[in-house]
Amino acid sequence: MKIIIAKNIGFCSGVKRAIAITENTLKKSRPPVQFLGELVHNENVLEYFLKKGVKFKKDLKKTKRGTLIIQAHGRPPLPLLTGIIIKDATCLLVKRAQLAANSFFLKKYQVIILGDKNHSEVIGIKGYTNNQALVVKDEKEAAKLLPAKKNGLSRPNNSE
Repeated sequence: MKIIIAKNIGFCSGVKRAIAITENTLKKSRPPVQFLGELVHNENVLEYFLKKGVKFKKDLKKTKRGTLIIQAHGRPPLPLLTGIIIKDATCLLVKRAQLAANSFFLKKYQVIILGDKNHSEVIGIKGYTNNQALVVKDEKEAAKLLPAKKNGLSRPNNSE
């Protein structure tokens, strides 16, 4: 049997959508076009847009009038921004997770997110719970939580 490993497998639908939104924004919006963080986790794509004049901002307070593109991994809800047009390139699957977290939070459930607490996608989802969600890194950590209760917070079980 011969095994062939592909050098590239292409982009997921969320990344394709984010790239298309950015390309369209560059054609139709007034500069500067800015990313808050990285649009996607791909150095070639980031370099491509850097050469096209997109500005990368790490801090929302440093964005300028113009257009701000939200990265594919999303981010917490933004405050009202004067003079800035927002183009949301959040992956639709990520957006669905954000809205689900928000819905459960508003119904007074404790939201628990499994993931890396420092990853932009997790930070964004947590923001839709007013930063009240608990973030656990793996199933072992999740197993230490007390059963979730509506209208009450679950706390880590520290009896070990």
